[in-house]
Amino acid sequence: SAAGDFRFKDVNGDGKIDTNDKEIVGNYAPNFTFGFSSNLEYKNFDFNLSLQGVQGNKVVNLNKRHYDSGESFGGNSITVLNRWISDAQPGDGQTARANRNQTGLSSSTSTYHVEDASYVRIRSITLGYKIPNTITKKLNISNARIYVSTVNPYTFTKYSAYNPETSNSNDPQQPGTDYGTYPLAKSYTVGLHINF
Repeated sequence: SAAGDFRFKDVNGDGKIDTNDKEIVGNYAPNFTFGFSSNLEYKNFDFNLSLQGVQGNKVVNLNKRHYDSGESFGGNSITVLNRWISDAQPGDGQTARANRNQTGLSSSTSTYHVEDASYVRIRSITLGYKIPNTITKKLNISNARIYVSTVNPYTFTKYSAYNPETSNSNDPQQPGTDYGTYPLAKSYTVGLHINF
């Protein structure tokens, strides 16, 4: 390998880097999964919050093989700005030079691609207001409620790709592989619920 390439550990100590140097570095299954939901009411206001998350799992972020290589077919991630360029510009010491060729091994899957996929996601938030009866009676309405809500507004995670809750491998023996999973859709709603 050349300066700026990834360095691989000789795990079995036989003096060469090959497939016998593989080791288990994480597990896709989380240590625990949790959720929280609340429904609060005060006078005419109501508030609902739902959270969900996992802790202690790893995901292989194969998106980095393209976006961090410096030779992406699409765009590159901002990470490549920290890549090794020369001895005078060594970068951050973590990002390899722009070389996706077999000689540089920048595209070889390694611990560089394994990330902590723990997260806490806000699943939904709703804030509502029940319009007082003194107003609804004047409008010949039984009851009315106005509300605003959002679904999947934010995910707290250190995972660098779109969605830490991923496994898009068709092979059931390779869960926890992210190779271009779409992000979750977010939605925001304003509504009025009326009963006559």
